[in-house]
Amino acid sequence: MMPATDLIQCEVDILEIPESKKLMTKGYACMMHIHAWNDEVLIKDIMKSIEPQDKGEDIIKLKPKFAKSHTKMHCTIST
Repeated sequence: MMPATDLIQCEVDILEIPESKKLMTKGYACMMHIHAWNDEVLIKDIMKSIEPQDKGEDIIKLKPKFAKSHTKMHCTIST
């Protein structure tokens, strides 16, 4: 039997955040799409964000307060 959980740690690739909420922070509620599954989730904690730069070098921030569009972040999510 597989154990059930409502809290996961993952790497999320943020494609685009709506103009009404330009930053993703702790407590941000959004829809997560994984292949054919989608559900509303809540961001519990952001552990790291990776922002790509034009010159090819990425900026890595540990324990950031927010993440923007077109970045990757390591976070804890509640389903």
